[in-house]
Amino acid sequence: MNIPNGLVNKVLNYLLAQADAGDTEAEELLDELNELSESGPADKALNPSE
Repeated sequence: MNIPNGLVNKVLNYLLAQADAGDTEAEELLDELNELSESGPADKALNPSE
């Protein structure tokens, strides 16, 4: 799946703003995204060309 960077940035900025405002669901989503970005298998899934 190819998601435009602009959309990804908008979603992340929204989640960050919501988390700063105390939204615990946004905080949990950001935590999960952070965990995915640090795991080896997720890196390979996000970059299938490697």
